[in-house]
Amino acid sequence: MNRQLLAALFATTTLAGAAHAADIPKSLETMGIKIGDTQQQVEKVLFAGGYKPSRTHVRPADSVYAARPDSIDYTIPDSPKRSRVTVAYGPMDGRAVQIERTAEVFEQKVLNEELRKQLQEKYGQLPPNEGKYGDMHWVHTKTGKPEYECFARNASLTFAHALLMDRMLKCDKSVTVTIVGDSTWATSISVSIIDFDAAVKNLMPIAAAAAKAKQDAIDAAKKAPIPKL
Repeated sequence: MNRQLLAALFATTTLAGAAHAADIPKSLETMGIKIGDTQQQVEKVLFAGGYKPSRTHVRPADSVYAARPDSIDYTIPDSPKRSRVTVAYGPMDGRAVQIERTAEVFEQKVLNEELRKQLQEKYGQLPPNEGKYGDMHWVHTKTGKPEYECFARNASLTFAHALLMDRMLKCDKSVTVTIVGDSTWATSISVSIIDFDAAVKNLMPIAAAAAKAKQDAIDAAKKAPIPKL
């Protein structure tokens, strides 16, 4: 990663995305857990609801961060109709930067129109054509445009490779809700929430360390004797 890209990363994380006047999304919370929560805060809420960790991915310690889980799946044992909740934690600050809820099957009938109305009260009003049918997206970008890769549903956040963060530079915060059912009834719901800005701030020190390691290797190679040609 070159110095120009690192400079751009710094600029984009310190400048506000002023292109959007509307405060969308209004909330980054679902099921009582929210972006910015610590692992302890997340688990206090989920454990009270019967959830337990079912898979934990631990990122090993590196020169710039301590070893800690970077993503944990939570499920309710023997409850296939309940969501699997996956929370990604920033490697630097240990706070939630992404929350994924798989399909939650409703136990009782839910009116599609009423569900969409409540979701807009929570996350913000959408244009009529965007909020009435299909997936619902609340997206705040730094370009002021509805960038496709900034939709929470399309984001595949990983801290495994710092080079991937240049794809996040135009994104800020995003919520996607997918509703399954027909025009009258909703049968299940899935929710994706991501704070790209927080993710990039966690990735910046990793990117800087990777860039330094690469430059150190280049400098060392310059001093080494050239092999026989």
